[in-house]
Amino acid sequence: MELSWTASPDKSGQGYWIYGDDGTVGTQFLRLGWTTSTTFTDESLIPGFLYIYYVRAAIGETESRASNLAGDVTPPQPTPAPTALPTPTASPSPAPTATQTPTPLPTPTPAPPTATPVPGRPLTLSVVSHRRYVDDFGELRIVGEVQNDFSVDAQAIVVTAILYDAQGQSLDRVMVSPLLRFVRAGQRAPFLILKPVPKGFHSYTLSAAGMSTTQAPTLKLTMVEKKQYEDQAGLYHVEGRVRNDGVGPVDRVLVALTIYDTDGNVVNAEATATTPARLKPGEAGTFHITVLQFPNAQRYSVQVEGEP
Repeated sequence: MELSWTASPDKSGQGYWIYGDDGTVGTQFLRLGWTTSTTFTDESLIPGFLYIYYVRAAIGETESRASNLAGDVTPPQPTPAPTALPTPTASPSPAPTATQTPTPLPTPTPAPPTATPVPGRPLTLSVVSHRRYVDDFGELRIVGEVQNDFSVDAQAIVVTAILYDAQGQSLDRVMVSPLLRFVRAGQRAPFLILKPVPKGFHSYTLSAAGMSTTQAPTLKLTMVEKKQYEDQAGLYHVEGRVRNDGVGPVDRVLVALTIYDTDGNVVNAEATATTPARLKPGEAGTFHITVLQFPNAQRYSVQVEGEP
């Protein structure tokens, strides 16, 4: 995989650390190498897998913020051509013997294919709602929801936005994860893309892909209290409590907020961890999400997930 990026401002002793996943579509990143140039080649890849990368500029032990995620699918391994079998030599057929015509057996009906994908199979998710606008800080905000239309849970999901100018030329490619790690079968999860407005930006396309999984944790997290209000400064608040009704502790409890307008379109999305982020059985954690931008907000939803 050939990687390249735009150099950051020149500084003495500066280089770049390259981070990449291990074929798990962005769920676990490893430090792959160091370079003082703006290119890097990752050669230890498996054919047919999607690999995700990011770069950090560094001076000594100090590293910058991570770059945008980028990646691609490695070409599949070519299938070898089948070896031709020798043509059998025809032997003379014996004279036919008069026999009764056999009763034909009923043709067995093939079993229907299993609807549930195999764990680790690539899935294409639907982008069911999205919108864009420039917020009060001059940032381009693209917000929406992905939907899992399959009968199996999905993880390692990546939403890709390609930005174009008025002539249809690609300006940038941005890759983000939804605000939830897992998207259950038939469910939705919000995503948020936030970046400076590219010069000449006119339009965009969105796509989403992930991997099927049977490892999604089944956790008994209950929303026991929630409320919404707007303060005098014009900020939108959602706060509440989440309780662990399971038999074991739950780590990294996350609450994702999705705000909709009167037409049911997503206008903003945010996520936060509960306090505390690790809940013991029977313990409840609090959360508070504050949103500045919420054009024509009509309703909201909250989703909760955690890790065993």
